[in-house]
Amino acid sequence: MHQNLLLSLAVQPRKACYFLIGDEMEQSRKPDPNPIKSGDMTPRQIRLRRLIYQSSYTGMKETDLLLGHFASEHLARMTDAQLDDFEALLDAGDDRIYAWVMGNAPVPADHDNDVFRLIKEFKKVK
Repeated sequence: MHQNLLLSLAVQPRKACYFLIGDEMEQSRKPDPNPIKSGDMTPRQIRLRRLIYQSSYTGMKETDLLLGHFASEHLARMTDAQLDDFEALLDAGDDRIYAWVMGNAPVPADHDNDVFRLIKEFKKVK
């Protein structure tokens, strides 16, 4: 087996990686893509950030685009109750959400709320 191994240890996500090549250690620093630290954010800001991320990566490209853009434009103005409804909608699954938004399946009563109607209106405009 070759003696020069590459070992990567993530010290802090996206900040520092250490590489061991042979007997030498060197550090590679990457710029932090998000200068806002989670310690500087309120619980609501953290929740909004998480929901926007989840909305952009649901699994289906069509749903990612629709919900990701919707979340970026609308979530900050929503109440906590509306955020609860949006989060419950995300839990329903991207294939169901897409079918409901496109009108290919009936919307269950527990998801037929003002947040879902906002998403449908957003789809018409975009």
